[in-house]
Amino acid sequence: MRASSEIADEREVRERLANLREMVEARLDLLIPKEGVEPESIHRAIRWSLFAGGKRFRPLLLLVTGEAFGARTVQTIAEDESLEPHIRARVLSEVARGAGTPFGMVAGQAHDLEAESRDVKDSELERIHHRKTGALIAASVRSGAIIAGATERELEALTSYGVALGLLFQITDDLLDVTATAEDLGKTPGKDARSRKATYPALYGLDATRTRAQATYDEARAALDSIERPMPILRAIARFILERRA
Repeated sequence: MRASSEIADEREVRERLANLREMVEARLDLLIPKEGVEPESIHRAIRWSLFAGGKRFRPLLLLVTGEAFGARTVQTIAEDESLEPHIRARVLSEVARGAGTPFGMVAGQAHDLEAESRDVKDSELERIHHRKTGALIAASVRSGAIIAGATERELEALTSYGVALGLLFQITDDLLDVTATAEDLGKTPGKDARSRKATYPALYGLDATRTRAQATYDEARAALDSIERPMPILRAIARFILERRA
């Protein structure tokens, strides 16, 4: 069992994530038709939306998880024709399930909209967040591990990590919408309250929400303790999410 105190150098982790993000951006640029390719209006809109800025959090999770289990990152995932068809099919299934309905992001977004302007209980709020945010994050972690040949026991642990990470991301997102400035966020804060969305601060208040975030972070770290290999970057990512300011 790996010690939960396993620590990665923050600067090195951030540099590695920045490099991987550049690789993801470059690969997307190759895969998406250029603006001058007909129908130009469609491709212009796709590229405007896709390259408008973003953390590329989910593909980064897939890549660093694959690396942790020995995959050759982008080459294996995007270019290696020797990757067995059943592995590709399984990854596609993971992503489709995490993105779709009834247990993925599409379902979660629908539940989130339906919960506006009404009271929700803790169990419903958690279900919304698990589907809206957590499902695709967990699918990203699982996909990287599947490509790299992780065992079912390791996949189980990574699923627990991914689910906790997704919930942590949403809890901190809820907090930032209340506590951060427009300059920090790059968008107008307070939108959740104005839309009367179901959020942890609205349900519990700020202090209890911060406590919940810390507990969820601890769950994510604990899930990695049962894996018999180093997981410093995945641990660091959980810490970055807990401490993020944007």
